[in-house]
This record gives sequence, structure tokens and C-alpha cells, in this order.
Amino acid sequence: MNKVLSQILKYLLLIFMLGVTVSVIGWLGWTAYSSYLNPPAEVKVPDLAGKSLSDAENTLKSMGLKATVIDQRYANNLPPNSIISQNPGQGRTVRKGRQVELVISLGSENIIVPDLNGKNLREATIILENAGFRVGKIDQKPDKTKPLGIVLDQHPIPGAPVQTQGSVDLIVNSAGAADFLVPVLVEKQLSESHDLIQQANLKQGSINWYWQDWIPPGEILKQSPAGGKRVPPGTMIDLDVSAGPPKGALAVSQRFFSFTVPKGEDPQKVTILLADKMGTYEVYSGNHLSNDEIRILLSAFGSAEVEVRVNNQTSKRARI
Repeated sequence: MNKVLSQILKYLLLIFMLGVTVSVIGWLGWTAYSSYLNPPAEVKVPDLAGKSLSDAENTLKSMGLKATVIDQRYANNLPPNSIISQNPGQGRTVRKGRQVELVISLGSENIIVPDLNGKNLREATIILENAGFRVGKIDQKPDKTKPLGIVLDQHPIPGAPVQTQGSVDLIVNSAGAADFLVPVLVEKQLSESHDLIQQANLKQGSINWYWQDWIPPGEILKQSPAGGKRVPPGTMIDLDVSAGPPKGALAVSQRFFSFTVPKGEDPQKVTILLADKMGTYEVYSGNHLSNDEIRILLSAFGSAEVEVRVNNQTSKRARI
């Protein structure tokens, strides 16, 4: 009797397990049928470009889609929180519930307009291009108190914050100073001459030293062109300078010195100092652009050292 009962229980357990298996298979089959034969509804992604973020979110929500912001960028032609791009793109067919990735605008980025006043047209063009602008309309205006070809005015004005890196209009000097008055340098000290020459819109030329028994070292003996003469802007002024009484075998040497302006934010101020037995003095100063070649004639007593400073920082040292 017990043996028969045991057999019946085994059959009942087997039938139960079979029923559970069939139920699970049936549930899986129904799920697959529901997923693949009855997929979620599909919609076409709308065009969101240019819409505000809130409008885009509402549009997607009404279609059963979700909005996700993945990036923000400056865009000069779109106000803040406007849609720049989307993924998936317009017209793509997707299932409801899909996320649509959005890139939104931060608006226009303000750029400061550089100061171009006093720069020549070449310098102004390079400065504008480095800042992301371009030269716009160029008008001419005569001003005989300033060098020919320099920028007299600009629009937008220097320092103005603008929202687009567009063009800058220039007014350039069309007449320029016909000539400048050469300062009288004779009997002045060489240390004074540089500022006087620069203030007159002229340039330092060669410096030649001569032994003089009765004239103190550093005093200017002669200049060319002569003081009081009118010359074009940028004319080189050559000087003869007293070296004082002869000092044994100390010799005057002359040689050309060349320097290439390194890359940097243009224009760059270049200053050249010369140190010899007579002391240390400035022999050149001017504004230059990257890769400009400077070549000047140097005169020195005995061994000498040249120091080149770019924007007040030592860039090169050399012995001559």
C-alpha cells in the first residue's frame, strides 16, 4: 500500500513540475510576442533647431520622447537656451520613450576690440587677425602732426565688448607729417639723446666714438642730420660721441648686430642695450611684429656685450 502511494506522489510531483515549466514557457512566449509582434508605437523626431529649451522639452514630451541636454556652446546667431543641434536628427523614426540629446546655446561670446590707434596698417591687420577680427572699411583722413599711414581712429572703439568677431573699420592718416624737426643734440649727453630722438618721431642711427682730450666722455660732438633741420618721420640720426682722453690701447670696434623678433603677442617692444668700457646705454628701441629682422650698426670700446629685451624681458645676450 505504501509503495503504491509513493508512486502516486511521484507522478503528481512530475505533473506539477511539468505544469510549472509549461507556464513559464508560455509566459516567455507571450512576452516575446508582445515585444516583437506588438512593439511600442513609433514617432518621427521633430525639428528642434532654433527652438527654446522649454519649447523643445514640451514638444518632445507631447510625442512621448524625452529631452536630455548634453552640451552648451557659444553661438553668435542664437539666443541663450536655444537648440543648436539634436540627436537623433529631424525626421528619424524612433520608439516612444527614446531620449533625444540636445546641444543648447550660451548666446554670443563678448570679444574685446583691440586698440589700434597709432599702429600702421600692417600692424593693425595682424593684431585684428590674432584677435579673430578682420579689417573692415578703410577711410583716409589727413593729419600732418602724425606719421603717414597710421591708424587715427577705429569703429568699434578700443575696449568695446562686441558679440561677434566681425570687422573693424579704420581711419588711416593720408597726409602725415611732411617732416619733423631734428632736435639739437650736440653738447648733450648720449644718455639724453634716445628720448629726444624718439619724441621727435625719429630713430637712433649709428654711434661713432672719438678720443677727445678736453671733452667729457659721452658728450655728443656732431650729429647727422643737423639739429634744426626738417626731415621725414623715421629718419635715422647718426651721432659722433666723445670717448674722453685716450686710454692706452683701448680700441673702438664697429659691427652690425642682427636680431629676429620671436613669436608673441604683437606688437612687441624691442630694446637693445650695449655695455662696454664706457658704461651701459640704450642703442635702440622700437615696436616690432613677430619675425621682424632688426639690423643695426654698433660701436663699442673694447669688448662689449649686447642685451636684447623684448617687452622688458631679456631675450638674448651676445658679446661683440
